Amino acid sequence: MMFARMTLQDVTGVDDACPVTHGWSARARPFSRLEEILPLLEGLEASPFQSPHWLSAWMDVFGGCPGVECFLVTLESTNGVIALALPLVRRHEAGLRILEGPDFGVTDYTAPLIRRAVVSQLPVGDELLKLIRTALPAADLLRLNRLCPLVQGMVNPLYAEHWTQPNRMSGWRLPLPESWAEYYDRLSSRMRDKLGRNGRRFARAPATSIALIQDVDAALAALATLDALQAGRIKDKGLDYHLNAPLHAAFYRRLVELGIANGRTLMSELRSENLMVAANFAVRHGSELVYLRVANLFGEWGKMSPGLLANEHLIREAQAAGVRVFDFGMGNYEYKRRFGAEETPLVDLVVPLSLKGWPAALVWHAVRRLSRISLLRRLTGRAAVPCPREQSDC
Repeated sequence: MMFARMTLQDVTGVDDACPVTHGWSARARPFSRLEEILPLLEGLEASPFQSPHWLSAWMDVFGGCPGVECFLVTLESTNGVIALALPLVRRHEAGLRILEGPDFGVTDYTAPLIRRAVVSQLPVGDELLKLIRTALPAADLLRLNRLCPLVQGMVNPLYAEHWTQPNRMSGWRLPLPESWAEYYDRLSSRMRDKLGRNGRRFARAPATSIALIQDVDAALAALATLDALQAGRIKDKGLDYHLNAPLHAAFYRRLVELGIANGRTLMSELRSENLMVAANFAVRHGSELVYLRVANLFGEWGKMSPGLLANEHLIREAQAAGVRVFDFGMGNYEYKRRFGAEETPLVDLVVPLSLKGWPAALVWHAVRRLSRISLLRRLTGRAAVPCPREQSDC
């Protein structure tokens, strides 16, 4: 079995040697406010889900929850330069102390922040994990869900760790070229015709507009409408909806409050007179943007595919602003393929950090391996692909 190679030292994380390998050392720092660690993140590049913008909103909303302890694990050179940083949260679950990325149901991807100048020198996989474990605070399990393969175009050094298992969800990345015309030409003729036809039809409706929302109050109002539309659509399908739960709703509002004015949170809106027909929600960091939410009216408006028009508008605005990866996030939706997005596999990493964590890790890995056997999926009635994240049909 895959755990046969692990020793007692591997399980407990105990190592009497100095925690330095090839000139690198790891360190963990507790923090309760993002401002305490911001100086340590200077010069590091991150995915939008580990950016200071995202972490700031997350700490404002979830950081004070009971039982949540936050740590920043860093990998430093002998001269003190921080090459990698990994935000972690420690909390209790089923009697175990678990270290994981800041999530609580809002974060799609996990990845470290990385210094580009030294990325080629970083340890990867098992070597990196061994270093990180020397600095981890006391815990029973390290659980990093949905590790993404790339961070601002750099390889995620934890993605290749040999304890990882495939996650059943995938990301959907759309590389964008330097010109809008080049991207638009990549779309199928059927998709171009559909966007053009629906765009002309929408323009004939009374007092229509398609624009980015620049005002915070207007964005908060649009978010409230988006939330109501999304909740209604998901419930009509008989699915549970959680993005309007108090903390989740507060988190998205905080992203708006912190990011609309500086372009780190983007919302595109279709309106006709005083009616919001469609709206979407995305966050940006560097040259990457992650598309998180979209909702639209149906009925007669649905015949114009307003969700697709909102998507097209946001892609156009993002491309013009320098975004070169438009990531549609998790969820296997056909419209993402129509826009040219490519599936990106995600992986999970679960490693025991104590003897108490060993049984839980064994069970987790066994279940994951068995779940990939197609015969067992058929016998248990489990689908090969899970229910996607809450989005509209576009």
